[in-house]
Amino acid sequence: MRFWICFSLLAAAGCAGAADNDTPVFHSDVSVGRIDALVLDGAQFPIGDLGKEDFALRQDGKTIPIREVGFESLPVDVLLLLDVSGSMQVHVQRVADAAHGALAVLGNQDRVGIMAFDTHTRLRLPFKEDLSEVERKLDDVVRSESFHGGTNINGALMDAAAYMEREERRQARHAIVIVTDDQARPCDQVRVQAALDKADAVLMVLLAPAWDGPYSTGPTSRRGGGPMSGQPPLSGPWPGGGGIGGLGGVIWGPRRMPAPGAPPVTVGNSMAGLHAGTPEIARASGGDSLSIDDADALATTFERIRKRYAIYYHLPEGMDAGRSLELDLTDAARRRHRDASLQYRQITLAKDGARPGLISRVPAHPPLGRDPEPAQTDSARADSDAGSPTVAHRRPGVSDSSGTQVTLPVQASTDPAAGASAPPVRRRPAVSDPGSGPRVTIGPSQ
Repeated sequence: MRFWICFSLLAAAGCAGAADNDTPVFHSDVSVGRIDALVLDGAQFPIGDLGKEDFALRQDGKTIPIREVGFESLPVDVLLLLDVSGSMQVHVQRVADAAHGALAVLGNQDRVGIMAFDTHTRLRLPFKEDLSEVERKLDDVVRSESFHGGTNINGALMDAAAYMEREERRQARHAIVIVTDDQARPCDQVRVQAALDKADAVLMVLLAPAWDGPYSTGPTSRRGGGPMSGQPPLSGPWPGGGGIGGLGGVIWGPRRMPAPGAPPVTVGNSMAGLHAGTPEIARASGGDSLSIDDADALATTFERIRKRYAIYYHLPEGMDAGRSLELDLTDAARRRHRDASLQYRQITLAKDGARPGLISRVPAHPPLGRDPEPAQTDSARADSDAGSPTVAHRRPGVSDSSGTQVTLPVQASTDPAAGASAPPVRRRPAVSDPGSGPRVTIGPSQ
């Protein structure tokens, strides 16, 4: 209801000013839509120099006019969903330590919330624009959670999707970032995907390495890990620096013989070999999974959420709003970005539009010759043949085999009682300010 009240107000302003500016006016009797598209280069880094003329939108081979294209033009709501079960403390600590630099990727109107879960889910921080408060709460989660007990990933994802739906901003992108080792009973993927679709949210996974069971060596404090705490021990220093050590040690199971007729004794973690399936759910939602061992994993995740295109269109009369659309780069754009791949989510904005969005992926491919090409000068052709400029390489998703693994140094958290405080997060300026992207008005039919 709030969404349509806002658009009614915008419609009145749009009718008065449509003749004086370039604001696209979509009437309520046409099929209005938006496609959220992420375009990645061969190094899995977002491509950000594309315009309206670089995209081709079709349905059943027929071209659909694109009205506006904005990059980083919509605010985002990100919900961090932290697995605080028995083996996850060191990994949640990594996220807390990496948060300061990663949160700087977000814009002035973006919000972040925090939920924690083991066998039960609890909201640790509602959506906030104050990223310094987000950092403080992440440190508090590391200090205050016991990091014991089991893992109910299915229930946590359902709770997170319900919270996102309840607190969503309609004209924003929504993402849930789960930090987990995925060791739990398999999720009900159909139900979880339906809940994500209802919340209009993508799922991103920061995947921790699986832990096989208790260790026989190492310190026994809650901070240090070891058999007494149920945490993996922290041994030698991480490559590249000091601070908290890395994972290591010998895995031992219980030494006892089963009683006659009893089930076999499980050596190590009873969840070993079970996977909840979060990477598969993420991919189906339009998201990705990355290894938490990647030093840039959290920042890369936020970048893939934030650095997306909002492509606005309306279907010409006679086209079916219920059928999927095909989005790709034009041949001219593909000659500039030969290794570009797309993943996009179709979102209908009209009041009676269908939800959920449809998820599609387009791998890198050569130009297809399906769109007319402008004449090129010799210098332009030479520039095109030279290919796209070299960009900084980021680690691809965990499903890819390329790239060199980088281990993130972990620093001991600062005790707030000592009086030290984290420096303020400097966000990227105005990436989601109202004036930085296309304005879309839905008004009454003429």
